[in-house]
Amino acid sequence: MANTVKESEERYRKIVNLSPEAIAIVVDNRIVLTNHQACKLVGTDYSKIIGESIYKYIESESVKPIRKKIKQILEEKRAKSTSDHKIVRYDQTTVEVEISASYLTYKGRPAIQAVIRNITETKRALNQAAKFQKKYIESISPIPEKIQMETLYMPARTVTGDFFKIYKVNEDLAIGIVGDVSGKGITAALSVLAFFVLFREAILISYDPSEIVKILNKKIVNYLDKYIAACCFSLDLKKNEARIAGAGINQFMFQKSNCSAEEFIVKGPFLGMFEDGEFDEKVISFEKGDRFYFPTDGLEFIFDDYEIKDNYLKEHTITEFIEYMKNILNNVIADFGALKDDSTLIALEIK
Repeated sequence: MANTVKESEERYRKIVNLSPEAIAIVVDNRIVLTNHQACKLVGTDYSKIIGESIYKYIESESVKPIRKKIKQILEEKRAKSTSDHKIVRYDQTTVEVEISASYLTYKGRPAIQAVIRNITETKRALNQAAKFQKKYIESISPIPEKIQMETLYMPARTVTGDFFKIYKVNEDLAIGIVGDVSGKGITAALSVLAFFVLFREAILISYDPSEIVKILNKKIVNYLDKYIAACCFSLDLKKNEARIAGAGINQFMFQKSNCSAEEFIVKGPFLGMFEDGEFDEKVISFEKGDRFYFPTDGLEFIFDDYEIKDNYLKEHTITEFIEYMKNILNNVIADFGALKDDSTLIALEIK
C-alpha cells in the first residue's frame, strides 16, 4: 500500500514538472510540492522552496486578500479562483503574476493547487494602454462656473471598459454619456476610443439624448462588434432642464437640494443589440443646488442603500460622497485583492 501511494505521488510529481506553467501545492500555508517552472520563477532551487511558507514569496499588500481567498477555497472546496498579484523572488525583485488557485486533496489533507503565470510583460503593455486611456477620460466640469462635477473611476483590472465623456456645446448646454463596453483589456479600451468618435459625430447631428443613442445604436450595429451599455444626458442651463436616455444603463439618481436622492428608471436595450431599439427618455426640471448621479453597473448597489439615498447625500457634499465611495471600494480591494467589476460614477451639482 505504501509503495502504491509513493508511486502515485511520483507520477503526479512528474506530471507537474511537465507543465509549462509554474505550479505549487500548498498545505497549511506551506509549499509541499512544486515544479521546475516555479523554481525558475522565484529564482531558487527545489530544496529551498519545499516547506517554506507561501507568504515568504507574496508581496505584503497581497497577503491579506490571499489569506482570505485560501480560507474561502478550503471552506467551499471551490474549483477555481483567479486573481493578479505580485510575488517576491529569492533576490527580492518582484514579478507580476496571475494565480489560478483550486481545491484538491494531497496525501489525504485539504490543499491548494496554485497555477502561476508570469504576466509582467502583459501588465506593462496594459499599463501603457491604461495611461493612454486615461488621457481621454476628463474629470473636469465642461462648464465649471455653472456645474460642479466630481467623478469616481476605478477599474477592476488595469484597463477598464467603463467610460464617461461630457462635451460643452455652448455656455448653457452640456451633453454627456457614461457607459460600459463589453469585454476587458486592450480590445475594450480601443472600442471606447472608437465610441468617443461616434459620440462626437452624433452630437453634431442632434442635442437630444434619445436621438443621440438611436444614432449611436445604428453606428455600433454597423461598425463595432460589441454591445455597449450607456446612459446619455443633456443639461440645458437656460431652460433648467435635463434629459436622460437609457441604453443598457437604465438607472440614475436625482436629488433636489437638501432632500433625499430619488432613483429613476429609463428603459432601453444595450447599444448594438437591436438595430431598431427603442430608448426611453426622462425630462427633469432642476434648480440651483440640485444634483444628478450617473453610475455604471459596478456601483448599482447604491440604489439599494437607503442610508446613502435618504441620509448621507443630504448631509454631505458630492466631493465628500465620491471620497466615501472610494474608501468603500479601496476596502474591498484590500480585503479581496480586486474589485469584481469596473466602478464609475459621475456626480453633478447645479451651481
